[in-house]
Amino acid sequence: MNKTLSQTRPSTIEKIGLKKIIYRWDIQSRQLVDPLTNESYLQYEYYQVVVYCPITANKITLKVIESVWPVDYEQKLVNDYNAARLNLYDADTAQLIIDRYTQFLQDRQALKDQIDADCVEAGIPLS
Repeated sequence: MNKTLSQTRPSTIEKIGLKKIIYRWDIQSRQLVDPLTNESYLQYEYYQVVVYCPITANKITLKVIESVWPVDYEQKLVNDYNAARLNLYDADTAQLIIDRYTQFLQDRQALKDQIDADCVEAGIPLS
């Protein structure tokens, strides 16, 4: 997934006509210096997805998750986690696998929580 760049701060949710929105997250600003003029300016980096009607937080969450992780990524983590819990790996490897899956769950929940908060603020239904 590639970050989008802008010299103006983008909105988190941008309505595009009546049938779709752009949802942006992880908006970060960076102070840069133009090498020709030596003037500093802000540049914004962020991720974005396009979501079509009907717009709900759940639908946005699904689009974001699909864009961040490959379709079969979670299933592989679950399979590895189950194998680790069944002691099919040495202890160190098993702990790494368990930690990786736990981190994935925490990252996904943090994204979901942020999307839900953004949608509540924008008046978009959760489901």
